[in-house]
Amino acid sequence: MGKCRKEHVDVNFSGDDLPVEPFIRDTGVDLKGYITTRGHLGGTLDLPIFEGTVLAPEMHSKDSLLQDVMGSVYITPNIVNLQELSFTGAGNSRYDIKAGVQLTGEKRLFGYVRVEDGDVHQLLSLGNVQIPDLNGKLRGTIDLGWH
Repeated sequence: MGKCRKEHVDVNFSGDDLPVEPFIRDTGVDLKGYITTRGHLGGTLDLPIFEGTVLAPEMHSKDSLLQDVMGSVYITPNIVNLQELSFTGAGNSRYDIKAGVQLTGEKRLFGYVRVEDGDVHQLLSLGNVQIPDLNGKLRGTIDLGWH
């Protein structure tokens, strides 16, 4: 419910079972699944801004299953920012993300991922990286981006 004019968008948005692919099209992340989202769509028709929450019982990334996906997002045509997103993966792995990707110019990652009992193969598959015969567990914080 809200208002929408070319120079100003002000809409409270709620969607169930939306395919995730259109929201992450230019990020380089290979995820498939459906999300439930609640939030606010603002900005203009040319430069929309979405800020809200996303939930998904499960999502798929190549041969990995992500479960209990939930968190806050901030999305513009130039940036996708995961403000506090978490999910569980293979075994007892848990991932907490506060990061984003710049979509214009050089696609730049920034932020961090906190990992508990993370599966290295699963983590690499999220970034569409394939390194054969690399296995193992990870616990720690991964800083994203460069200076």
